Amino acid sequence: RRHRWSSPSHMIAICMARQPRANKLMPLWEELAACACAVQNMHLMATSLGLAAYWSSWHSEARDSPQMLQFLGLDSTKGDRCWGFLVLGVVEAEVAEAYRASRGPLAEKVVFRD
Repeated sequence: RRHRWSSPSHMIAICMARQPRANKLMPLWEELAACACAVQNMHLMATSLGLAAYWSSWHSEARDSPQMLQFLGLDSTKGDRCWGFLVLGVVEAEVAEAYRASRGPLAEKVVFRD
């Protein structure tokens, strides 16, 4: 593909470090949801700055390797995880516009109930 990502300017590791005390652990789905919310906020900020971004789960063999977890300061025995990477880069305006989703009216997506 002509516009394939070839050299992103930054890759931000998306990690979850579990609480060290068992009585403070949140359910795994809540931890993942919190990570996803943080990634969306970073994605919105990147977009507002004119940067292209996407969340890549990357190659699981490399992402989940002991070497990567050590590099990121994570401890898999405590349940720490790397969920992937937020890849950032600059893209030409006409390329970015071709990828923009069209947004429909909110009323077509949400039902309000009394």
